[in-house]
Amino acid sequence: MGWRRKQRRVKRLKTPTKRLLFKAAISLGLIVALLVKVDLAGFWRSLRAVDPLLFGFSCFLLAIQQVLMAVSWGVLLRAKDARVPYRQVIYAHVVGNFFGTFMPTSLAIDAVRAYSLSRYLKSGVDAASSIFVVRAAGFLVLFILALVFAIPIVRMTGRQDFFWGLLIIFSTFLSAIIAVYYRRTYELVEKFCRFVGVKGIFEKLHYFRLSLLDYSRRHLTLIYLAALTVVYQILGIVVVYLIGLSLNISTPLSYYFSLLPVITVITIAPVSIAGLGVRESSFVYLFSMAGATPAQAFSLSLLMFFQSLLMALAGGLAYWTRGSRMEPKPVAASEALMSPRLDGLPET
Repeated sequence: MGWRRKQRRVKRLKTPTKRLLFKAAISLGLIVALLVKVDLAGFWRSLRAVDPLLFGFSCFLLAIQQVLMAVSWGVLLRAKDARVPYRQVIYAHVVGNFFGTFMPTSLAIDAVRAYSLSRYLKSGVDAASSIFVVRAAGFLVLFILALVFAIPIVRMTGRQDFFWGLLIIFSTFLSAIIAVYYRRTYELVEKFCRFVGVKGIFEKLHYFRLSLLDYSRRHLTLIYLAALTVVYQILGIVVVYLIGLSLNISTPLSYYFSLLPVITVITIAPVSIAGLGVRESSFVYLFSMAGATPAQAFSLSLLMFFQSLLMALAGGLAYWTRGSRMEPKPVAASEALMSPRLDGLPET
């Protein structure tokens, strides 16, 4: 009996390792393919020509954007009568960035954030539902901005397929969000859970849905969240635009508003490590159509990734200096881990 348990344990350990190696192989393969395609001499010239002041200013704005994202999350948590200090929400946010970047599963970023705040919350479901709402709001605003700015791009280029592609992606996303709130979907999930005998999971789904519905009745909180989301999403796009300017990329700002949401959606596909390779390929393909050279687009993507690494390392430093003093409740954290989430959604 003990031998069988040991074999099952080894099998569970091997599965994540295989998945990680598969993702690493895809990331490496895409990067190698890009290096073959991209003019390496032009790539190094682009990196050497980076304006340090513009790039430094973009890093500063990125830090502000991350704070605003954390504050928007804190607004939702406080709406549930959770007296969470905003400094603690910011801490949980940046530490989540660290684990989300360096761990092989995207679940880590949500799990760490919920765990870090669990001692302040009545239920881990509130942490999971607040993360869901923040991410959903972020994508909703991002797609609306993309569609608005895509209209003049279509008029200039005549590429109507780009607009319709954006509209299809946005419609799919909106349908998924509506399905989560739709009672009929809930009833179908209930029947399925009862059929397969997973009553415990259905109970958590039930409380998760109730927590989401509770937010829908807090109109002032949602208005505050919408305002913060618009600001930090615009700021995030401006950050990438400034990186482009530091690389002497002359692509207009309107293109960034339309192209970055598409790249974000492509990057969330869980087929690579931290989106590496997928993101770079998307940048080269889309920004090449917008007037940038492949070398410039590749440089832009790598500098963005470098910025995300800096933010992740800041979170790792915060965890190293403060983590040992945190005493969250493991029960609430486990509830958050078992709660449903908008799987695959990155840090928008």
